[in-house]
Amino acid sequence: MTSVADGSCTLAAPRNRFLSDILDLLDQVGVRPEETIRRSGQRRYRFGTNEPELDLVLARNADIAMLVNLGAVELGIVGSDIFIEQQGARSRQEADSVSAMDLGLGRCRLSLLAPPEVAACGLGGDGRPVRVATTYPRIATAYFATFGQPVECIKLHGCVEIAPGLGLADYVMDLVSSGRTSAQNGLVEVEEIMPISTHLVVHRPSGARATAGHGVASSNGTSPGTSSWVLRFAERLGLRATSVTGSELLERALRRRPGSAEVPGLTRGDRPSLPNSSSSDVPVPASPCAAEPLRSGD
Repeated sequence: MTSVADGSCTLAAPRNRFLSDILDLLDQVGVRPEETIRRSGQRRYRFGTNEPELDLVLARNADIAMLVNLGAVELGIVGSDIFIEQQGARSRQEADSVSAMDLGLGRCRLSLLAPPEVAACGLGGDGRPVRVATTYPRIATAYFATFGQPVECIKLHGCVEIAPGLGLADYVMDLVSSGRTSAQNGLVEVEEIMPISTHLVVHRPSGARATAGHGVASSNGTSPGTSSWVLRFAERLGLRATSVTGSELLERALRRRPGSAEVPGLTRGDRPSLPNSSSSDVPVPASPCAAEPLRSGD
């Protein structure tokens, strides 16, 4: 069993409806925060744990990837959608944080949605930018680039599904779990972009960027304490430690999404029509934590 090396670490976790599940997961790793963390209505943000070298910080889901990226905390538990969106424009050498492993909580999918009449037509050939309402403009831009399609992103943090009905957008790119929200707002699922789940992400000091790719717990420059925690998570949860940037996760997802061809880059010269509403759905395991997925602002 891996022992945690000396050196204090701080782990950031989302202060939302997934907190109970995350605390249960931490318990499997042998980490038990102060009991006050479970009290209803408490407003503290930082807690000690039974491990003297590990503190727990609660933060907004949308802020955790940034806290890790800036080095304010060494470890973070965050949705892969947020991690990819905030890191997706950075190269392997530039990224200041990497995903250490997929924890598997809150599984859902990021999908392209549209009114049935728009979904049935596919992309036009008039060169007009399509308008997409989304919380993920970087991911949306990269996705439409695979079709050579110009796009105008309208960034919203909530109520994204109402945008087509208000005339703001042609498409919506948002998280989908049960599909009830999109159906009740008159949208169909055009295509799944990528599966989404909760990841453990790790800060990587700037001097270590060039050495990534050999495993988070070995030679990517993280502190011995941080690397030891990654190994402990992996061993006690039966998971595999990795070292992957947000840009790599984005590229992999766009290459491997249903119906896409294996291509060396994110852009291809031809311009196929988008799948329409008759495309077969790709089953994704429902979130074990909530009927609807976690939103970035939660």
